[in-house]
Amino acid sequence: MILALGSYTPFYRLAYALLPGLRWMRTPARLWFFVILGLAVLAAYGLEAWGELWRSQRLRRAVSLLLVAATGCAVTLSLGVMVISRQYGRSAWGLALFGALSGALLLWAARRRPSPVFTWLAVAVIAADLLSFDLTLFRFPSLAEVSAPGREAATWLAAQPGPFRTYSPSYSLPQPAAIQASLQQIDGVEPVHLARYDRFMAQAGGYDQDTFSVTLPPFHDGLPQGPDDLALPDLRLLGLLNGRYVASAFPLEIPGLALRRQEAGTLVYENSLALPRAFVVYQAEPVPGTATMDEELSRLQAIDLDRAALVPDPSARTGGNGRPLNGPHEPTAAQVTDLSPNRVTAQAVLDEPGLLVLSEIWYPGWQALDNGQPAPIVRADAILRGVYLEAGTHTVEFLYRPWTVRAGLIASGATALALAGYAALCLVKSRRR
Repeated sequence: MILALGSYTPFYRLAYALLPGLRWMRTPARLWFFVILGLAVLAAYGLEAWGELWRSQRLRRAVSLLLVAATGCAVTLSLGVMVISRQYGRSAWGLALFGALSGALLLWAARRRPSPVFTWLAVAVIAADLLSFDLTLFRFPSLAEVSAPGREAATWLAAQPGPFRTYSPSYSLPQPAAIQASLQQIDGVEPVHLARYDRFMAQAGGYDQDTFSVTLPPFHDGLPQGPDDLALPDLRLLGLLNGRYVASAFPLEIPGLALRRQEAGTLVYENSLALPRAFVVYQAEPVPGTATMDEELSRLQAIDLDRAALVPDPSARTGGNGRPLNGPHEPTAAQVTDLSPNRVTAQAVLDEPGLLVLSEIWYPGWQALDNGQPAPIVRADAILRGVYLEAGTHTVEFLYRPWTVRAGLIASGATALALAGYAALCLVKSRRR
C-alpha cells in the first residue's frame, strides 16, 4: 500500500532502486493489484475462521460490537458524503447499502453454526457490490457514435491509393474513425511504445519531448486549442514513415504541405516529401554501432533520405556483398504486394546492388526471405528495416517469427501433452481400482 503511493512517500524511490523487477511497473498505483490479491487471501482465511465464532460466546459478543460500530461508521460516512458534498453517485450510496448488508450478514453468521448458505450469501453480496460499481465506470455507445468524430476526413483518405500513413498534430483523426476506414496512422493512443520510436517521433512530430506519453503526439494539457499550440512536424521524417497525409484542426503553413481537403473542420494536407512504403536506394551512409539515437537522428538530418540510407557500419561499406554500396542511381520504387501485421512482401527490380528499405519498424524477431532464401535484416535510417539485394528481380518476404514464440509453443505443447498423459494415467488407475 505504501509503494502504491509512489513518490508521495520516500519508500518508493528506495524500493525502486533495491527491489528487482519493481522498475518494470510503469505506474506505481498499479501495485494496488498486489494489495487486492493479499486482501483476497486474507478474506479467504477470515471466511474459514468466521465459522468458529459460534464456539465462544465472549468472542461472538466482542465481534458483534465491532460489527455494529463498523456498520454504523460506514452508513454515517456515506450519508455525510451525500449531505455535505451533495454527491449521490454509486460510491456514496454503495458504502451505506453494501456496508449495512455485509454487517447484517456477518452478525447473522456469527450467532449460529457454519452454513453453506452464509458462504453463498457472502459471495452474492460481494458480486453485487463489484458489478454495480464496475458498471458505473463503463459507457456503451454505438459503433456509429464512437467513430463519428473525424469520419468524413477518414472516409476521403480511405479512397486515396495506398499504402500510406496519416499523421495529425491535433488528433483530428481519432483512432475509431481511422480503424473503421482501415487507415494506418503514425499518431494515436497506445500505452506501450518502443523507446527508439518515441525518440524518432519527438523529432518527426516537432515536439522535442521523448519521454513516455500514452498519446503521440503528447497531449498532457489537453488537445491544442489554437494554431499556436501545435507542434509543427518535420515533413522529411514523417515522409520516411510513409506519412503522406497530415490532418489538422488548424491551418499549417509548412513548405511541402498542400491542402487537399477540408472536411467538418479537419484540414487534410498532402506531404510532398512522403516516401513509398518500400523503396530501393543505392547509397549507404555508415554510422558506428555504438552511436546513440541522438547521433543517428542528427545524421538523418544531414542526408538525402530518398537517395541514401543510414545503416550500421560496416554493412554500409560492404553492401552486404563485399563491395561498396555507393551507386549514382536514383532510388527505385518497390511494390508492396502483401501487407499484414506479421507478414510483408515487397517486389523490386534492380539494375545494380542496392538496399531495399521497408518503412516498417525494425524489431528483433523479424526474418527476411529473398526469393525464398534467408537474408539478413539491417536497421536502416535509425528505426526501419533494410535488406541488401543484388542486381535482378527480387521478391522479399518479411516474416515475424521470434524464437520466444516458438519456445512458448513448445513449452505449452509439452505441458499439454504431460497433463493429458497424467489425466490418462489417473483414469486407468481409477478403472483398475
